[in-house]
Amino acid sequence: MLLTRTTEMGIQGLVYMADLPAERLVRPPELAERFGTSPTYLAKILSTLARADILLSYRGPAGGFKLAREPESIGLLEVVEALQGSVAGNYCQPRSKEEIAKTCGFHQSMWELEDAVRKVLSAWTIGRIAAQPTPPPSLTPFCKLRGLREAAARVASRTP
Repeated sequence: MLLTRTTEMGIQGLVYMADLPAERLVRPPELAERFGTSPTYLAKILSTLARADILLSYRGPAGGFKLAREPESIGLLEVVEALQGSVAGNYCQPRSKEEIAKTCGFHQSMWELEDAVRKVLSAWTIGRIAAQPTPPPSLTPFCKLRGLREAAARVASRTP
């Protein structure tokens, strides 16, 4: 399963917020600049996450978004499903593991794929991602998250 650009930005934006002081609000233009995308697009992503109770939204000139709860309690499965829908395949009627074993190889393989994706996404949280060290550029030269995390560290160091 591949994540959409929207989902990748949503996850990376949440990690950025997890790296900031909990009370710090993030405005869409701030993240949009870091992603090199439009503030309107980022606002739609953040609003979707707010509707899913992953973010809190504050209106007004001093408004913005912040995590609705601790990063360790925000699962990747929840984020992915909020931004791109259920990871469940649409291959046949929902079946038990025993019934799947009696179906064709295609349905068996798709059920196993769905099960594996759900397990991996369920095992990871925004907090777990944020707790991982960022590898040096020599190991991951194209890591978009590195730049966001470095920016978050600069912002956090200026926050009183």
